[in-house]
Amino acid sequence: MAHNPSDASVRLMNVAVAGVLSLVGLAILGAALVVHLASREPGAETGWSLGSAVLASLGGVVFVGAAARTIALVVDWRRNRGDRSHRP
Repeated sequence: MAHNPSDASVRLMNVAVAGVLSLVGLAILGAALVVHLASREPGAETGWSLGSAVLASLGGVVFVGAAARTIALVVDWRRNRGDRSHRP
């Protein structure tokens, strides 16, 4: 017998995946900051190296995209939960 997931479990899984991706993006952004701070020379310019800048940009894009997706899924769920809810 095949398992057919309900709409609620699919929505919950989508929110969970988007939430984990936002945490991964935040971790990448934090790693870029650590790399930037560790590679700085005392008294030198405070400019970002290319690797740190690319890593920070990647982390920022992943974080903002996944966080926006999470917020959109939660808002959609809250907007439509009354249609299928058995509670008053």
